Amino acid sequence: MMDEFERQSLYNCRHEFYDNVDSDKFVQKLHNHGVLSESQRQKIQRCKSNREKMANVLQTVSFGNQDCYQNIVSIMKEEYPMIANKMELELLKERTSNSRDVNESLIEIINEQLLPIVYGKGKSNEEDFSSKRPHSSVSRLSELIRQLQLRCLRILNVKPSEARNTALPVLINRKIKEQQEVVRQLKEEINEIKSPKKKNQSLHEELDEINLAEKIYQLRKELQDQHERVRLLQLSVHSKESTVLDLKTENAIIQNEIQELRKQRPLGKLQVNLLFDD
Repeated sequence: MMDEFERQSLYNCRHEFYDNVDSDKFVQKLHNHGVLSESQRQKIQRCKSNREKMANVLQTVSFGNQDCYQNIVSIMKEEYPMIANKMELELLKERTSNSRDVNESLIEIINEQLLPIVYGKGKSNEEDFSSKRPHSSVSRLSELIRQLQLRCLRILNVKPSEARNTALPVLINRKIKEQQEVVRQLKEEINEIKSPKKKNQSLHEELDEINLAEKIYQLRKELQDQHERVRLLQLSVHSKESTVLDLKTENAIIQNEIQELRKQRPLGKLQVNLLFDD
């Protein structure tokens, strides 16, 4: 199908066709070259004036196949080379104008929308593409989109490999949910700390720890006192054992003396009370 640039170029040359081209001959040639069908040719021939026929021709061929425009140019070169040249110039102008418009639109999108998102608003960030071709603007646009994507992933703490085939809004929504869960947990912890039950529980735990420490201190003190009493008892036992040993020694001496007295003075029965027995 004839594209929009070719249709516009044909429309721009319509007055040249109206004023200079014999519609009957032109229709026949279009039919001979397969541009017009027999039914189309007959329909056009039913028109009365040359202008009406030509307007009908141009309207009909505007919806022809993709080779239609070049076929018309070739036909026009045979008898109307100036009109053919104008058709080619008009087509080139339309395509060039469209490229320029697209480039200007890309520049506007880059400077007014994309650069402020990537770098922040500021005239120092604007770039001049006036002397560049559209492909330069497209390349810059692609580069900025890539930078924006990498910055978003870095802020979201997501690796590019993990974000493959995943839309950016989905990643942002996922991160928001993760942060909301963190906030919820923090709020629960804060509420638990502020709640009277938690305070009382903490206070009881602290009191229990204090009481336990006091009990441990008292037990340690009692244990030290017991150790001291044992030590004193051990000293007392040792002292008593020493006294008993001394008494036994003295008793043995006394018994020896009594035996000596018995040997020296036998008096019948001598009553002696012994302090200790062996």
